[in-house]
Amino acid sequence: MKTFTIDNDNNITAFPTPDHAAAAVGAGAQPFTSQKQLAELAAAWPTVRLVEIWNSLPGVEPVKTFKSAKAAAGRIWNRIQALGENPKPKAP
Repeated sequence: MKTFTIDNDNNITAFPTPDHAAAAVGAGAQPFTSQKQLAELAAAWPTVRLVEIWNSLPGVEPVKTFKSAKAAAGRIWNRIQALGENPKPKAP
C-alpha cells in the first residue's frame, strides 16, 4: 500500500510501503495512507499550512483559503495520487 509522509516543511513524499516510509517517519514526518488519515492530520493544522501545501504542488491553481480542512485534504489527496509513480511514456 502506498504510504505518504509530510514533513515540517510541507514536503509530501510517496513510498511504496509503510516500511519504506519508516525512516521519514523516524525523522519526524507524519504518515498517511488514505484521504481520511490526511483529513485527520489536516484538522489540527492551521489553514495557512493547508494553503501552503496546496500552492506548493505542481500544476495547481493557487488558492488563498479553503472552505474547510476536510475540503483541503480532499483536494490535496486527489492531487498527490500520482506521486511516486513512473511517468507514462508519451506516444510517438
